[in-house]
Amino acid sequence: MKALTITLGVLLALALTGLGFEINEINGTNGYLSQVHALETDKASLQNQLSSANSQISNLQNIINIEETQTIISNKTINQSSGQSTNVATFKAQYIGYVSISGTSTTTNGYIVVNGSQYQFGMENTLTIPILSGYISISFGNTNFINDASATLTVDYVY
Repeated sequence: MKALTITLGVLLALALTGLGFEINEINGTNGYLSQVHALETDKASLQNQLSSANSQISNLQNIINIEETQTIISNKTINQSSGQSTNVATFKAQYIGYVSISGTSTTTNGYIVVNGSQYQFGMENTLTIPILSGYISISFGNTNFINDASATLTVDYVY
């Protein structure tokens, strides 16, 4: 009987030791799972940062290649008396580039002024005018003596 009690005691001790090992193994596994989850979260965050950085690089590459376009005004109609000039747009250009001014006018005596420089603008026209960064002012005017004038203009800033 003593031998049986010792044997049962040894078996019980071995069973409890084995159970303890399994519990420790489960706790260790949970720790690893927690680390894996943290690493997956870090990976997702880094992928988002990389995607954002790649987008910024693409935008900057487009600027270097003068491929970005911002519409300043679209099909804006200007009605004016003879001999009048009207400011149609003022904006701040962040980068060097050009303005593309297109549209129609009811007069052959129309003109566009960009930061003080004047350009002839007839009945239907497109002007491409290089600009530096800074504030840009664009006006439409006419040199008619008697007749009123109107124009419909679109201005795109390309940089």
